[in-house]
Amino acid sequence: MKKLIASLVFGLCVIASVILISCSRPADKLREETVPVGEHVFTTEEVQVMLFTNGIIRGFTLTDAQYVAPTLEWVEKQYAEKLNKFLFDFNLRHWTKESSDCDDISRAAAVNAAILFHNSKNRPKGAGFLFGEYHYVKSGLGGHAINIAIVKDKDIYKVVYFDPQFRFLVSLQEKETDNTLWGRF
Repeated sequence: MKKLIASLVFGLCVIASVILISCSRPADKLREETVPVGEHVFTTEEVQVMLFTNGIIRGFTLTDAQYVAPTLEWVEKQYAEKLNKFLFDFNLRHWTKESSDCDDISRAAAVNAAILFHNSKNRPKGAGFLFGEYHYVKSGLGGHAINIAIVKDKDIYKVVYFDPQFRFLVSLQEKETDNTLWGRF
């Protein structure tokens, strides 16, 4: 009987070990994906110049010493789909006053992009990601929050704005970039 119990306990331990080893974290699956980025590694000064030449002259924080840019195609297509799933999974897809409004959704979108970049199998080490939050005064409506990115589009790098509530790129008027409240990469 003792041998039978010992065999059963051993068998259960083996099964439990196999189950634990085969379990994975959600991030493990992300490591199979690639976030396409441009080859250029931006310095903080280069990012500041890019923002300044696009009318963003104040209220922006850069938290890393170096950055890489996603491709425009990734932001427009692949990321928009991934964000839709992320917002659905965490019940943030629908606007809710103060608890899931523009600032909360833009923050979630920036975090989601950072997670995807961090777990990407081609991520250059030691570089931040040029996809962040952007808060500004929207013409005729008051404060608003979206996302900002510097992207590689064919052979050039440019600043784009992404509305995470609708999951597509938007254009801002000059007076809106003049009214930057704050932003961050």
